[in-house]
Amino acid sequence: MYKKSEYHPDQYFWDKIEKPNGDSGCWEYTGRLNVQGYGQISRRFKDGKAKQLLAHRYTYIFMIGGIPDGLFLDHLCRNRKCCNPAHLELVTKRQNTLRGIPGMGVRESCRKGHKRNRENMRCWAGKDGIIIVACKDCEKNYKENNKEKIKAYLKSYHAEYYKIQKGKV
Repeated sequence: MYKKSEYHPDQYFWDKIEKPNGDSGCWEYTGRLNVQGYGQISRRFKDGKAKQLLAHRYTYIFMIGGIPDGLFLDHLCRNRKCCNPAHLELVTKRQNTLRGIPGMGVRESCRKGHKRNRENMRCWAGKDGIIIVACKDCEKNYKENNKEKIKAYLKSYHAEYYKIQKGKV
């Protein structure tokens, strides 16, 4: 029996992969899972810092190569524990979301329980192009409950803006 410290990091990882017996072809990660159900591992890098990695991403990088910025891995088999690179495809975030389980991204109400409809929701695109949705009722309640806080923020913002316009900063 080997001690954990005697394992090569990759060997320890591969010991946690269960190869298929049936037709699914999924290589299921049997180690720790994160809250979304994806396999999660820790690796310590040369700088001495430990980093949490997703098991399917680690397998893909190890066997296929790097994952370009802006692309995500989509599980074609829909099994979040699967690490088989043949079951993973590089896609954009939008493609990955659209391929997901129907209705997962659609909620009937906001966090505070207000009904979500066209009249009550405000939508805009963030800096990275991701659509942001806000509940108008929640925004109204926040403004009513935090009038002094908002007033103080705006006062400091306008003062700083004035200094910049006058060239005093």
